Amino acid sequence: MSGTLFVLAGGQAAGKSTLCPELVRLAAGPIVLDMDELLDDGVLLGHRIGPDLPPDIGADYDRLWTRVVDLVRRAGHPVIFLCPTPRASVLAAGEPFGSSAHWARLACDRAVREQRLLARGWSAAEVAEFLEDPGHAEIEALIPREFRTDRSSPTEIARDVLAWVDETQSGVKGVRQNG
Repeated sequence: MSGTLFVLAGGQAAGKSTLCPELVRLAAGPIVLDMDELLDDGVLLGHRIGPDLPPDIGADYDRLWTRVVDLVRRAGHPVIFLCPTPRASVLAAGEPFGSSAHWARLACDRAVREQRLLARGWSAAEVAEFLEDPGHAEIEALIPREFRTDRSSPTEIARDVLAWVDETQSGVKGVRQNG
């Protein structure tokens, strides 16, 4: 038996790392994994994991996480997986987790993301370039379920996410649906 997979995708500064500890604290049953948890200050096996990562290494990193998630799921545990938002072309192709995953986005207003990125030491030019995301509408169409990280506390958002997980699992009876 394979556990149900819930993917929470969000760009940098969308709130994944802030939400993760609250999900871990409040989750009773689902295993919570954050894609950044294998990194040591943004580095894995000598490679900086980020937007300018060579495609072959990025694909290897994605495959590694797919395997980790599958290892946990095969024990029958539901998994909540926090990760960067994949490109629209990857999602449209049914990757990386196929049609059995239930997807949601973590989102916040542009000004909030800008403040968060500036607080991380990014320059105004880097922030402006990063926030110019032409694929945003496509992502919204592919992942319509959204949790706003700029309008509630991490605890409230975690409770909302866990309610979505519970609601979705109660509707999953042998056949998994995109959610």
